[in-house]
Amino acid sequence: MDVVLPKRCKLRAMNLLQKKDYTEKQLRDKLSEGLYPREIMDDAIHYVKAYHYLDDERYARDYISYHMSIRSKNRIIQDLSGKGISKDVFMPIVEELYVEEDSEIELEQIKKLLSKKHYDPEQTEYKEKQKIMAFLLRKGFQMSDIRRAMELYDE
Repeated sequence: MDVVLPKRCKLRAMNLLQKKDYTEKQLRDKLSEGLYPREIMDDAIHYVKAYHYLDDERYARDYISYHMSIRSKNRIIQDLSGKGISKDVFMPIVEELYVEEDSEIELEQIKKLLSKKHYDPEQTEYKEKQKIMAFLLRKGFQMSDIRRAMELYDE
């Protein structure tokens, strides 16, 4: 029994990672569903990390690269924190990938979303503008960027 359970846990971890990329926290949560003891899960996670099958830094880089064109910087930070990745791991990557034109990228994203919501500065009523602004705030955009994008929308 001492040999079977650790081996089974390692195989489970490798099978999970074969289908999709996980963060360490996500993999730990998934393995805990199998009721494996903590020491055995730690060994399995150490094993897959040793072969770079599990790498939070790579996961964060891929996530940011894929989502930076459609999500705000704040939303990406929030998502990665929610996935259990340490800010020490992903913040340097965020700073590297989001350069000075960060604000311009977000303005373009906001303009696309305004277009999708059929925003027309002259015809949109105050209540509707408030709803659109709330929608954009929930997406993680800064109020100053939202206002600027709304002002520049006609141009």
